[in-house]
Amino acid sequence: MTLPGLAHAPRPLLIVGTIALGVAVGLLLLMLWHVLRRLLNIPRVPLWGGTYVMMFITALLLSATGLMAFAIGDALIDWPAVGDGPVAEVRCQPATGGGTELRLVPLPTRTPETRVPVTGSCTMRATLLRFAAPIEGLGIGARYQIDVTSAVRPTTVTPGWRALPQPLGLPVATTRTETLLMATDAGALWRVTAGETALHLERAK
Repeated sequence: MTLPGLAHAPRPLLIVGTIALGVAVGLLLLMLWHVLRRLLNIPRVPLWGGTYVMMFITALLLSATGLMAFAIGDALIDWPAVGDGPVAEVRCQPATGGGTELRLVPLPTRTPETRVPVTGSCTMRATLLRFAAPIEGLGIGARYQIDVTSAVRPTTVTPGWRALPQPLGLPVATTRTETLLMATDAGALWRVTAGETALHLERAK
């Protein structure tokens, strides 16, 4: 069973996180059992003193790995995957109630469509994210995020513990951000496409 917040996360990432946390818990329980046996004077095979230190350090590293895997999995809900074609269609158009709005349609799903009221010009911040090779090998390809910087209402702030590219304060990916600007024109349709290193804007033909 997958937690609702992790339903979108790649299965290999969740498997790594689950195994790492499981082994860490197992090591801590084993250490606790040895401590109880010593306190209760139960006969036991003595271990080299450094063994407990190594077990504790290994448990900490595995716990950190597991927590990082789940933090990344949870954060991916804010970062759609980059496909083969354009990632979004955008249009800067007059709003029904007056003013200007930016209409954004993610591709290829075309849902959910968003309409964001803006002040002045339609300005977006488009970020392309790529994970480090070990994490990318778990089935996580390039991801993107589009923020409307000229929005009337500020965008939601992501909690630091799950904010990519540094969840829990550890750098796991690289990003490149471009500022994309469109003129208000209801008849102009634009597409956001992903290149090797950045996102860019091109007018639909």
